[in-house]
Amino acid sequence: MPFTYLKDELPREFFHEFMTITPRRYVGQPDQPSPAALLLEERVVREYSRVTDEAGYKPWPGPQKDVHCWWELENGKAVGWNESPSKGWSFPVITLHNLKIWNGRGDYDKFDGRFYVCAETKKRAVELLKQAGHRFINMGEFTTYYSNCWGTAMETVKREEGVWFADNAADHADKQPKRIL
Repeated sequence: MPFTYLKDELPREFFHEFMTITPRRYVGQPDQPSPAALLLEERVVREYSRVTDEAGYKPWPGPQKDVHCWWELENGKAVGWNESPSKGWSFPVITLHNLKIWNGRGDYDKFDGRFYVCAETKKRAVELLKQAGHRFINMGEFTTYYSNCWGTAMETVKREEGVWFADNAADHADKQPKRIL
């Protein structure tokens, strides 16, 4: 399944009118990229559109009232297409969650393979790994042997708090790790 990026989902008008914002502090100050423009290369997890997806539509969680289409991004942000009748279009950005991802080695006893964990903090990630059954995990082990990425095995998995595991016997390129917590 090919990935969709925010730049592929936004309307054409965005690229002509909404790529930059003009700071109101000083005359002559250069324009800055808009908050949505800074997220163009982020992967889209899900599009919520009242027009094309009435059954799966979820209302915009931000304060704007006229967002009928919005995108949830892999990094935990969301970009809305606000069509305000009085102010015109805007593309607000909000944070949905601050989840981070890590992957690292198993305990070489019960779990001979790789763990993948998603949590808001390292402390919570260590707690989740302990709950999942990792026998020797602690903050030192986690900090030393876990990297802050998921890799290709987890590319299609939506970020949500949890733990996944892939056995060393499995071919990581063909098989997606199984969720264990």
